Amino acid sequence: MLRWSQRSPWLIGLAVPIAMIAVSLPARGADRTAAMDASLAPRWTFTVNAYAWLTGINGRVRTIPPLPAVDVNFSIGTVLQNLDGAVMGTAEARFDRYIFLTDLVASRLSPKKAIALPVGPVSVRLESGAVIASSLVGYRFLETTNFSLDVLAGARLFSLNNTLSVTSGPALPSFGKSEQWVDGVAGIRGIATLSDRVFMTVIAIGGGLSSRYQWDLFGGLGYRFSESWSALAGYRALKVDYRRGDFIYNVLQHGPVLGAQFRF
Repeated sequence: MLRWSQRSPWLIGLAVPIAMIAVSLPARGADRTAAMDASLAPRWTFTVNAYAWLTGINGRVRTIPPLPAVDVNFSIGTVLQNLDGAVMGTAEARFDRYIFLTDLVASRLSPKKAIALPVGPVSVRLESGAVIASSLVGYRFLETTNFSLDVLAGARLFSLNNTLSVTSGPALPSFGKSEQWVDGVAGIRGIATLSDRVFMTVIAIGGGLSSRYQWDLFGGLGYRFSESWSALAGYRALKVDYRRGDFIYNVLQHGPVLGAQFRF
C-alpha cells in the first residue's frame, strides 16, 4: 500500500512539468531537424547585374554596301564621344545546380563629320545600332567551399542596323543596311572565392553557326558588400567574324567592364 506524506503534493507538482518537458524534447528535436533540412533544400536564387562595357572597336567591316570594306580602329574615347546611349546587363536564375542566364548589350552610335569640297560642305551622318542578346542554360558541374565551375550552352543573337545620310544643301536620300543572325554558343564559367569579401570570375564562350566563328572572354574581380550587393570590375573581349554576300562584320570589341550586382 502506498503511503502519502505531507511532501507528496510537492512531488506531484514537480513530476508533472518534468514529464511534460521529457515528452516535448523529441518533438523539439524533430522541429530543429526539419528546420535544418528546409534550410539545406534546393531553392531559387536570382541575380541581376547592370554593367558598363567601355569598348574599343577594331576590325574590318562592310555594313552598308555598295560602299567598300574598310578597316576600323576606334578607341574607347572615340566610341564614347559618338555614343547616343547604351543598355547592358545580365539576369540569372538558379535552382540547385541548374542555371538560366541572359545577357544583353544594346548601343547606338551616330558619328557626324563635315567634309569641305569645292562645291561646299558636305555633311555625312552615320547612325549605327547594335544588339547582342544571349540566352544560356547551364549546370554547376563542380562546387566546393571556395570554387564553382559552370558549363553553359545556348544561342546568341546579333542585330546590326546602319544608316548613312549625306546632305549638301537640300537633303539627299539616306540608305542603309540591316543584318541579323544567330549563333550557337557554349562555354564555361569559374567563380573563385579569394576571401570573405573578394571573389574572381572567369567566363570563356565560343561558337558559330551563321558566323564563321565567335569567341567571348571575360575576367574580373568582385567585392561583396553584403549577401545581396556586390561590385565587379574586369575586362571583356568579343570577336565575331560574320560574312554574308557583300556584308562583312569582322570585329573585335574589347575594353574594361564595371558593374553592380544584386542577388535575392
